[in-house]
Amino acid sequence: MASRAATTLMASRQERSHLNRVVVRAGAVAAWVATAIYLVAGVFTGATSLLIEAVGPLIAASIMTVQIVAGREDGGLALFSSGIVVAVWYSLFGESGTIVPAAVALVLIGSLSMLFVTNHRRVVAGTVAAILFWLPFIWDLTTDEKVVLGSVMALGFAMTHFVFSSIQTTTVAINTRYQMLFEDSPT
Repeated sequence: MASRAATTLMASRQERSHLNRVVVRAGAVAAWVATAIYLVAGVFTGATSLLIEAVGPLIAASIMTVQIVAGREDGGLALFSSGIVVAVWYSLFGESGTIVPAAVALVLIGSLSMLFVTNHRRVVAGTVAAILFWLPFIWDLTTDEKVVLGSVMALGFAMTHFVFSSIQTTTVAINTRYQMLFEDSPT
């Protein structure tokens, strides 16, 4: 799927628009499902903390739904805003039991967002890695936990971004080669 996404991303404007639409709609569905799970679990268990944690995915789902309704789906913006919501929401209401899902979500959101970056990719990737490293320092953790989690998040992002970038580069090269064969074919 990542190679198809990378091919589409590097293709025509219409195909890129399709990728944005797919990313925003899939993200909206996932965020609405996460919201529903938190709400149902909170209602059945009586845990108000789960009801509070449902607000984060609800905000992300609302942002993406507004993009869909407005007909202005932008996958990069949807992922970026979702990352901000996860980071801020966890720093305000997160618990030690939800730190791993929040960290994994931020690494994946950051890595997927890089597929939408076309200019200054190294600068953007370095900035995202630095933010992911320093983000645990605003969370309620011990100093050792902050350093370890920040390092794991930054390295996880770097490795994931490298894999996605390699897939994207290879796919573009293959796509370009077949495009040239097709265009230069005498038949």
